[in-house]
Amino acid sequence: MPDKEWIKTLEDGRIVKFTNQELQGDAFITAQVAASKVVYSTILTKVKNPLSCEEIEDHFEDELRRSSTPQLAHGPTGAPTQTDPLPNAQTRSYFRLVASRAFAETQAFWNVHRIFVSLAVPISGLVLRVIIRGRSQLSGWQEVMLFCLVGFVVSWLGSYSINLIRVPGILYREQARTAAEQTAALIKLREENSTQNLALSQPKISRQEERRR
Repeated sequence: MPDKEWIKTLEDGRIVKFTNQELQGDAFITAQVAASKVVYSTILTKVKNPLSCEEIEDHFEDELRRSSTPQLAHGPTGAPTQTDPLPNAQTRSYFRLVASRAFAETQAFWNVHRIFVSLAVPISGLVLRVIIRGRSQLSGWQEVMLFCLVGFVVSWLGSYSINLIRVPGILYREQARTAAEQTAALIKLREENSTQNLALSQPKISRQEERRR
């Protein structure tokens, strides 16, 4: 089927261009706000019936709401004040994502083996001290364990801080890889669609004509 596109004006005055390309039971749909370089797109698989404009618009409703600009209201002095906390909410959501991913990366780094290595040196020093100088040296074991605990906490927090720096780059690469995979899938669908359209455009030859040839 040929591409379908239309324009819609949202309640906040923004103009959005929607497109729909149906390929062999799948649909590639997009939405782009006027004067914006961001294009929201997705591939819907196993679409039984042609999608209506309303269904496609509803699919991008959340993305368009999150990307809306804050509404301004006039305060007592007549100066505009921001009433929509959405941009701040987006920033907080991103930082929560980064913090959560950094925590997961730090947990994955500090497995049982690394924890053992970090605690083995001071504990083995205490044991060796007892063996050489006798049990009387056990009087300071609390201080040694405190050093172990503080050292582990500092090491863990240091790893978490490093992951806070690394995670934005990791998220960017993952997003780029996902976009590349979707682009490759779209190119493949277009090639399959072109092949199918070429086969359908060729005139059908009956069996009698084939026999004559």
